[in-house]
Amino acid sequence: MPTLIQVLDGEPPANTAAIRVETFPGSKWSYSGGGYTIMQQMVLDVTRERFPDFMRQTVLAPLAMSHSSYEQPLPSDLAKTTAAGHYPDGSGVRGRWHIYPEMAAAGLWTTPTDLARFAIEVQQAYAGKSARIISQATARQMLTNQKDNDGLGVFLRGSGASLVFSHGGRDEGFDADLTATAETGQGAAIMINANDNSRMVSRIREFIAKKYHWPSVSDFVVPVVVSRPLAEINPVAGRYEISNGQMLALVVMNGRLFSSSGGLPDEEFIPVADGWFASVDRNVRFAPKRDAAGALTGLTLRQDNKPYSLQRIGPLFSAVAQQGTLDATLSARVETVVQALNAGGAGLTAIPGLTEGARHDFSSAPAPSTKLHGLVFVGSSDVSGPDIKRHGGTVSRVLYYRLAPGSGGRFLLVYVTSDGLITDLDIVDE
Repeated sequence: MPTLIQVLDGEPPANTAAIRVETFPGSKWSYSGGGYTIMQQMVLDVTRERFPDFMRQTVLAPLAMSHSSYEQPLPSDLAKTTAAGHYPDGSGVRGRWHIYPEMAAAGLWTTPTDLARFAIEVQQAYAGKSARIISQATARQMLTNQKDNDGLGVFLRGSGASLVFSHGGRDEGFDADLTATAETGQGAAIMINANDNSRMVSRIREFIAKKYHWPSVSDFVVPVVVSRPLAEINPVAGRYEISNGQMLALVVMNGRLFSSSGGLPDEEFIPVADGWFASVDRNVRFAPKRDAAGALTGLTLRQDNKPYSLQRIGPLFSAVAQQGTLDATLSARVETVVQALNAGGAGLTAIPGLTEGARHDFSSAPAPSTKLHGLVFVGSSDVSGPDIKRHGGTVSRVLYYRLAPGSGGRFLLVYVTSDGLITDLDIVDE
């Protein structure tokens, strides 16, 4: 396991890049686990104590969070009480879970009950009723918007009596969500021992909020369905880029349109007025975008009345026509990259044909939980118009591969730049 200094400097055996200041602090919003790793080192420098000891003495013990620990790795008496992590495809994490020297950012072992105790203490401090770990002034600053609806260590939504603070978490094989109101003493802590990209956890949270009448609950009303022929619904199926590396997959099942997660239908979108499709769960809707020739190029999406533009990556595999063979040079390049990834990624540092960003990010990646074998080229999709970026490279073309049955019947997308360099890969289910 690397030391914290090796993690900060990106030195082997650390498997992440060095943590460095890239912009003037406070000038822009950026989610930064690296920033919390720096703060972990600051605690060590100032207190000269082990980080797990300091956190136990100053936070966990005062709040009676007796089933929580920052020890990495966990002592055997605690390790035997843990759950084992799982990937989205249901396979288990090798070794049951990972060890994180980045304790402040990723190293807390806890339970929903203990997380609830932490949220209650923040609520109590905010109201001036407790100062066991922070003062009221600090709690008020913590729940004040610093930039882009972020407080200190938590995300914020609403204001006044409707103010809510929250934070989600993901380690290898585990997801968690903690949400609480600032003034009304309500909240929920949800933890699962799996990485799940569906809306399951958020649906649980939303159900609790409605059931117990949280003040932040919106008066969402399911919109009225407008009948529309399948000829208008079917073409919307496909893959769309939400942000760098984050995709939305839409599928049509029995004439109904759903987002897809892990190969299963997740959130339903129904046809409504003026050509839009609206979620049946929340205030999200989208409309197809088309070019001058009428070809579908993306989606105009509105979430809580904020507009977003999603570029179309291409169709789902069921709609990709077999296109024969691929250029031999590019085909060999894909095979070489996949073999290196199967071995753990370290060998990619010496392989040509990758963008610099992909080489840097992939070279420290662990071997995938599902090995990529038996690649069969199916076809490709031209995305040279939209500005889709992956690992710093602009994507011009997406290659579609079918994987061997031993890979769980899954598929592989390979993202290629205009000069034939590979800049990303995605394992997908549909």
